[in-house]
This record gives sequence, C-alpha cells and structure tokens, in this order.
Amino acid sequence: QGDRICLPLDGSLTLEAMERSILTEALARNDDNVSLTARVLGTSREKLRYRVQKYGLQAND
Repeated sequence: QGDRICLPLDGSLTLEAMERSILTEALARNDDNVSLTARVLGTSREKLRYRVQKYGLQAND
C-alpha cells in the first residue's frame, strides 16, 4: 500500500481541513465504503461515521 495523500504543512490548512481532505480521499479510494475505509484507516466504523456526518461527506454503509 504505497498510496499517499499529500497535504501542505505550512499552516495554510487547519487540522479539521486536513482531516476532511484525508477522509474525502480515503472514501473515494474505497468507493465510499465506510467499513472498508475505517479498516484501511485503522479506526472504528462508528468513529468514521461520526466524522463523515461531522464534515457532511457522502458515504455508503
């Protein structure tokens, strides 16, 4: 899994903006599948669902 997501670390993005960007990209790479994306990111499905709702992202259960 050599895939990487590159984000600027120069202070131009807030932590929330970075998290949203990472989640958006990870969901897209996993066909918006919450369970698979949670597994890939090493978090629980529930925590990912919370963040998907928090940022108003599209995802499939």
